[in-house]
Amino acid sequence: MPPPGPEGSAGARPVAAARFDEVIESPDRLRALFPPVHERAAVKVIDHIDPICRRYIAASPFVLIATRGADGRLDISPKGDPAGFVQVLDAHTLAIPDRPGNNRLDSFGNLLAHPEIALLFLIPGNGDTLRVSGTARLVRDARLQAQMATNGREPALILIVVLIGCTVGALKGQVRSRLLLVPFFASLLPGTVLMTMRVVAGVEFGWLDGHLLELTMVIEALLFSLALAWRLRLFQHERDAIQSEHLRHIASAERTLLNTVDEERRS
Repeated sequence: MPPPGPEGSAGARPVAAARFDEVIESPDRLRALFPPVHERAAVKVIDHIDPICRRYIAASPFVLIATRGADGRLDISPKGDPAGFVQVLDAHTLAIPDRPGNNRLDSFGNLLAHPEIALLFLIPGNGDTLRVSGTARLVRDARLQAQMATNGREPALILIVVLIGCTVGALKGQVRSRLLLVPFFASLLPGTVLMTMRVVAGVEFGWLDGHLLELTMVIEALLFSLALAWRLRLFQHERDAIQSEHLRHIASAERTLLNTVDEERRS
């Protein structure tokens, strides 16, 4: 049986109510299944980029961009560059430079049909996220393009996002998935050891005393990067194993089909 898709979306199949115990179809029924929203969560969405959001964007090297095409299909595109590549033009406007890619232009094409956009900013090792919703336009501007150039190459386009709402929140899924758990604790180790030696044991570090915080931050960043690379390598190994198993199944099915065809021809 084909998997169900959201009703009303392009190419989606209606959900067969008989297949499941219950299909949730009303906001009242949905709300009844969950506890009340915490007061802080209910009011955490703001309509402008405050200093906290501005600092988060300046420190983020990675953002996910969600758009909707003319056919109603949704798309999520990852964008990454050195931290600060997304610029805050004012309290309601962001500028995201285009970088060389596969030239499919999925997100850009979608925005021409539907300007609504959602952004999810991430900082490696940080348990928080910044979510932004708004509308977007594709622009060319000589000053901005020159300002956002990298390695002497200007972006062909600038994606301008006019903010409707934004919120900073904890990425609980990141914790539950343990994506950054090992790198995070590995990065905390040197700072914990050094500070314990300095404060508890009274160890003197001489000229390093005045730079102890900077030193631990550098070591933590290095260890985090190494541990994260190791973690991602494990994910890649698991992915390759799944792909290899999939290819073996395809090859086995092809052999079975060829044998069946040969037997039919001989008969």
